[in-house]
Amino acid sequence: MSTSPQPLFFDWKNPWLPPLATYLLHTWNQGTSASQEDLSSTVVVLPGRRAGRRLLELLALEAEKEKWNLNPPSIVTLREAVTLLLKPSEKTLPEASGVLQRFAWREAFRMLPKYHRDHIQPFSKKVIPPRSSEVLIGIIESLAEEIGSKGLDFHTVAVRVGEVFPESAEREQPRWEALAYLQKTYRKMMASWGYSDPADFLRSSLTHGEVSKGVRVLVAGVVEAPPLFESFFEKIKPAVIIIAPKEHAAGFTNHGLLVKEYWLEHPPVIQDTELLPCERNEDQAKEVVRLITPFKDRRSEVTVALPDSSTLPLLQTRLAHVGVTTRWAGGLPFRGGRLYQLLRAIAHFLDHHNYSGPTIAALSALVRHPDIYPHCMAPEAFLKKLDLLEREHLPLFLDKGSLASFKKNEDLLLWIDELETLIGIGSEPVSLEEGASKLRTLLQHLFGKRKVRGNTFEGHYFLGCLEECLHLLDEIEEMGPHISEHFSMSAFLENLLELLKEKNIPEQEEPEALELLGWLELQADDAPYCIITSCHEGSFPQSLTSNPFLSQGLRSRLGLSEESLLLARDHYLLQSIMASRQVILIAPRYNGRGEPARPSRLLMLGLTLEELPQRVLQLTQPLLAPIFHTDRDEETAKANGAGASESTQARILKQGCRSLTQHPSAFSTSAGDRYEISGLKEEKIKERALPHHASHFHARPLGTEKVTCVTVTGLRTYLQSPRLFYLQHVLRLHEVEEAPLEMNAGHFGRLIHEVLGAFGMEEKNIPSTDARTLSEWLRRKLFSIAEHYFAPGPSLPIQLQLEAMAETLDGFAQAQVAHYQEGWRIIAAENNHYSSSPVIEEKMALDEGGSLLLQGRIDRIDWNYKLSRWMIIDYKTRHDQEWSNATPDREHFQKKGEKILWKDLQLPLYLRLSAHWKAIQESGLPAPTIENTDLCYFQLPIETEQAGVSEPFDPKMILPGWNEARRIMKAIVDGNFDALGTIEAIRMPTLAALCGISILEPKKNGVIRSGSDSETIE
Repeated sequence: MSTSPQPLFFDWKNPWLPPLATYLLHTWNQGTSASQEDLSSTVVVLPGRRAGRRLLELLALEAEKEKWNLNPPSIVTLREAVTLLLKPSEKTLPEASGVLQRFAWREAFRMLPKYHRDHIQPFSKKVIPPRSSEVLIGIIESLAEEIGSKGLDFHTVAVRVGEVFPESAEREQPRWEALAYLQKTYRKMMASWGYSDPADFLRSSLTHGEVSKGVRVLVAGVVEAPPLFESFFEKIKPAVIIIAPKEHAAGFTNHGLLVKEYWLEHPPVIQDTELLPCERNEDQAKEVVRLITPFKDRRSEVTVALPDSSTLPLLQTRLAHVGVTTRWAGGLPFRGGRLYQLLRAIAHFLDHHNYSGPTIAALSALVRHPDIYPHCMAPEAFLKKLDLLEREHLPLFLDKGSLASFKKNEDLLLWIDELETLIGIGSEPVSLEEGASKLRTLLQHLFGKRKVRGNTFEGHYFLGCLEECLHLLDEIEEMGPHISEHFSMSAFLENLLELLKEKNIPEQEEPEALELLGWLELQADDAPYCIITSCHEGSFPQSLTSNPFLSQGLRSRLGLSEESLLLARDHYLLQSIMASRQVILIAPRYNGRGEPARPSRLLMLGLTLEELPQRVLQLTQPLLAPIFHTDRDEETAKANGAGASESTQARILKQGCRSLTQHPSAFSTSAGDRYEISGLKEEKIKERALPHHASHFHARPLGTEKVTCVTVTGLRTYLQSPRLFYLQHVLRLHEVEEAPLEMNAGHFGRLIHEVLGAFGMEEKNIPSTDARTLSEWLRRKLFSIAEHYFAPGPSLPIQLQLEAMAETLDGFAQAQVAHYQEGWRIIAAENNHYSSSPVIEEKMALDEGGSLLLQGRIDRIDWNYKLSRWMIIDYKTRHDQEWSNATPDREHFQKKGEKILWKDLQLPLYLRLSAHWKAIQESGLPAPTIENTDLCYFQLPIETEQAGVSEPFDPKMILPGWNEARRIMKAIVDGNFDALGTIEAIRMPTLAALCGISILEPKKNGVIRSGSDSETIE
């Protein structure tokens, strides 16, 4: 039995594609009967198609140099290699195209029984968006593709979800079983049409495929592949080239794939001279322009990488302004182009889903389109008539019968008839073949005789779009006989656009153009100089895309979580890139959409503990002056613009951020180089600078920034960490997080509190003796508030969460009815919408004559007319299995012998503040006291039937709690913030770094908390 050859290591000190071309032509065929230039029986597997095109260029250049007639190899990606090298069994049906998959999913969803559909789409009717099934089909299709690439399907997940996710099995398992039923129907339908799903085809080929004979296979630079591809390497036994020094051999398998654990432990080390911080996208574009200036006549020697593609338009505009032609490797999107806009306008014109005719807006947009406008009779008069009709009669849509009632509309009716004749497509249902044929006829009529210059940017792009569209119509006509369903032409065009909009049209080849690449394409590029932009979280490393049916928790428990693997891959790629060329990394504080961005982990994980705070400040502080701003640097840049030596150019590229890093501190107060931390006064900057080799914390003297008030939650923070309190409540610093794609715990809690606050205000008008009636009221209120809260309407993931939230409110309704029957009535409740609960305040007297203002908001206060007692209530939503342990006593303090360790003072302080609430003062009832008041949680756990009021806080601990509050407030007034306490470094890495805590070295510096594990260093 043959074994796989040992991997060959290419040192990463230089770009690896040129050595690979040399190896193929001069070494690969040694010991075989083939000549050096005959690579026709060789298959080379590379990480991407762009790398393949470049390798072919290099092979041709090398062969020309040697005066050989090159027989090139087949150059493919790993996925393409499976199709090329593994012949599937005769029973395996051919692989379906993308368009066939889309229509098969659509047909299967249309046939899905209502029982299963309700489990997949369990939304209240009020929040279902129009045609949400079309959105769902796309989501389900992408979900099937994602888990299929891991060797799973919906049935596998349905079987395992109860085991790996028991706390949500009641909701999740029926949904996945419904999805499994849908996928089964989809597969049967594909088989009846004579095709198989690509994921099934791939799995079958890898498992049962026969290896093609007579070829030699070389896999080079491929470092990641799903576990499903293990059998490819075992069957083919290719030669493998690894791009790394041999001392990193432990970081790779024998197949050349990354060993995740190794590379997570070997992060890249980024030097200050390689890092260029800046503020926004505009500043980043200016820096790129400046850095490439020395390469005016040698654009091929420098490459710019764009991990965040949203920065592309501005960068291209800036470069074009100074005469630099660019070429984006990702291509131009079909979406937004002239042909896309035309098809979209026709689809909207034919869309009579809501009305019996087109809307004026749809008709006007179609007439204005540049490919329709010249074909219309009197288009200007046509548009003016439409505008006049809209102003005078305000019609929702155009109905010919109504228009014919007015003689003045004769011309308008004539023009509409003419337009319909031009389009040649009605709104009546058509088969796929008929729809494709009608659209092809229209395109032939509009563009058949048009002369287009393919060598221009606009012409090349238009012809590329038209070619993609016609190719898709070919596929539709080929599969048309298999599908019996008929569609409206509007629906046909919308489905067509869904398949076309993600297509990219390759840009023209421009020998003098500056190459703009994606992050993953950069390692295979062979330019000696490189600029990497957008070095911040979300792009560098890239965030995982989410799916509403596959939460991060479920993804992780199913073994589908790739975040750590992606981070390991990026560690490897960045090290390889940094070692093989001169690199500058630009790190803006805002992303391409103008949103604050977190500093990239890739820029910090390789640092020592002493260097980490310096780097955090370097990446997070606003810059009040341009980074490159000394007279000498500007003169050097101008000189290089006119042509300078290579060594000078390399120095400028390598030292692009010298003006920042030459100072011992991450910021300077010199006249020309002034940097400032947000929220701090300019004259105080110098005394706040952290020493270069110091990691200890120095609280800034309070001076005029004395603390005059503190909130109840602020005291909780101080109990956790005085140092964290200083950063959050004195300096007003906070972590900048990526915008979530779905509701997080904060959103969930705020929305629940808003609904329950509204209930508290309106309780007297709502029957509290019937749980069903109360539940219906709460659901209506939830969706009403959500419609406003998530304007212009909740997204699909949020709609799923709203349904789960509604179930939580069902549990509250049951518990509230029981609470009401015990004699409890709401006297006061917080509700921001009604502004019924302003901040409640009390000036707390402290020792030595001082005082501090205490502020807080109380969720709700009830009075029991049977017991003549108060109850102060705080709502607690917990969706984990530990909710039952979260009693008021356990959440507030812990007893260790005679010593009491306080964790929170919320409920005892709410009792002090309650007497100052106006609603309590005007109730005519006795004031709340320790003797007549219970302090409780209203718990709303994941098990809705367990919702209810907790046991009360221990009244004997109320006075000790007040005394502890006074002690803490005195410490705050005195400025005692040095104690480290407990810092959740994983949740707040930036603030932790400012406190001298490294995620990589927790035992030396403080606390890293993950789940329930914590360690505190005194």
